[in-house]
Amino acid sequence: MARAVCLIAIIAGSIAVQSCAVGSDDTFKTTGTVAYRSDVLDFQGFYFIVGDNGSEYYPTNLPDEFQHQGMRIRFEAREVPNTRPIAGWGNGPVIELVHIDKISS
Repeated sequence: MARAVCLIAIIAGSIAVQSCAVGSDDTFKTTGTVAYRSDVLDFQGFYFIVGDNGSEYYPTNLPDEFQHQGMRIRFEAREVPNTRPIAGWGNGPVIELVHIDKISS
């Protein structure tokens, strides 16, 4: 009886761990360079990421310590709906950063 309970607990735990892994399938990892764009009519400007693959990414939550033009980064993110269209944005996706690290020079 105790073996059956243990076996059920192990199977349930495996399913729970697998469910967590499936939930992270919507993220992607890549590297890139932080860039800044300010149009003549857009006095505020904004930071975005130019991926090493040539794509532009527009993060909704780029931490202040990473808001430096030319900074090389490695990041994990997920695409999110664009709820704040800004004139001058490129064709790249709006993303939410899950994890970000500076790449040492």
